Amino acid sequence: MFIIGLKILVTSNIKELILKKGGSDSSFDSLPEELFVAEGLNILNLCGFKLELPPDHGIKFSSLQKLRLTDTYLDEQLVQALCASCIGLENLRLCCRGLANLQIAETEDDLANLPS
Repeated sequence: MFIIGLKILVTSNIKELILKKGGSDSSFDSLPEELFVAEGLNILNLCGFKLELPPDHGIKFSSLQKLRLTDTYLDEQLVQALCASCIGLENLRLCCRGLANLQIAETEDDLANLPS
């Protein structure tokens, strides 16, 4: 039922989505691929989920401004796809599992030239 409700919300062009998995177990639930094509979404706050890159690599968060991932499992490929898709991202907060490496700029010069 949760997945069906989430799919309906995403197709309804919601602007803000906050999902927190309840319970104390250490397993991570995956989210449906439809979440990644919520083009009108401005704020996404997830806690306790496993995020997997959709098979078609289709992430369309063109309006996303704030992204907060807490106690969430993801990998470097997903982070790279999110950053490439979220062209208007202003606020990013990651407290995740699964990330062994995170590169936000190609070189130190690129990093120094990022807007503050």
